Amino acid sequence: MLREFSKELVDDRQFEIGGELFEWRYPYWEDFADRRDQDAAVVQNPESTSELSFKDLYKDFIERIEPFLDPKNDSLKRWRALAKRKVDPVPAYQFTELYMWLLEVTSARPTETLLSSSNGQERTEAMSTEGSS
Repeated sequence: MLREFSKELVDDRQFEIGGELFEWRYPYWEDFADRRDQDAAVVQNPESTSELSFKDLYKDFIERIEPFLDPKNDSLKRWRALAKRKVDPVPAYQFTELYMWLLEVTSARPTETLLSSSNGQERTEAMSTEGSS
């Protein structure tokens, strides 16, 4: 039987954050692979991020989201303005939540988070994507 991969792609590609509506896209595979390699390096050596400030870590998450943004409607410009907004700012945790959700929806696989009390070997249950759009 013929499997039609194109028909498996998500049609509803919108999300709202901070009162702004954006459309997401599937990132180019090399950009995605490069980021995943960097993530894997951090998992293998968590101390590599120990010198980063919280500000740098959140800036990194904000930048990680950019390849997922559909470029129409000045989305990148709007995204950067939203991230810098001091009046009615987006809570910092929502940037990390959005990034994890984008990983889930674009890979069609639930993300897993490490247990905070573990040595990095155990994983929690997969995060649910129900009601995420």
